[in-house]
Amino acid sequence: MKNYERDPIKYADHHSRLHKIWSCMKYRCNHNKQYAGRGIKVCDEWQLYEGFRDWAKSNGYQDDLTIERIDVNGNYCPSNCKWIPFEEQARNRTTTKWVEYNGVEMSLAEVASLSGVDYKLLHGRLAKGWDLERAISEPTSKRKELREKCEALGVNYKCVYQRIFKLGWTEEKALNTPFLGIGANQSSYV
Repeated sequence: MKNYERDPIKYADHHSRLHKIWSCMKYRCNHNKQYAGRGIKVCDEWQLYEGFRDWAKSNGYQDDLTIERIDVNGNYCPSNCKWIPFEEQARNRTTTKWVEYNGVEMSLAEVASLSGVDYKLLHGRLAKGWDLERAISEPTSKRKELREKCEALGVNYKCVYQRIFKLGWTEEKALNTPFLGIGANQSSYV
């Protein structure tokens, strides 16, 4: 007699999303360096699918949620896991950049969402050494405005850009200092 003939409900459950989550969780902890290498394990209670399934169903599992470890360095166990939306899960990774914004520690992705500034732009500005307040408040169309000013004044945009963003000149000084031309290597003299 085949397994599914003995217990068709149990067999059907093995093709469910919840069973796949359990199976992937166990696989990560046994074979993935980021988990197994850090000593992250699945608790004894969840070694059998039925124990995990019962916990999941009594703790808010829904098909649109994903499992999250509250302490990213902790084990998969009832006291360290909860069900959250995927979007929230994507923000809770070891690679997530955390910042303090309005007195609250939050992910850079959350700050980008709250401030309305594109995440990549915000991340790039911080990587260049900008403080968070400036990275959020600086207009995003500054380059376009600068290019238009250069065209109106008939000055070389690349030279003005270098003066401001690489040498730290004020915009006024960069726009009004005479341009010295382009060298033999096609680089502009500042």
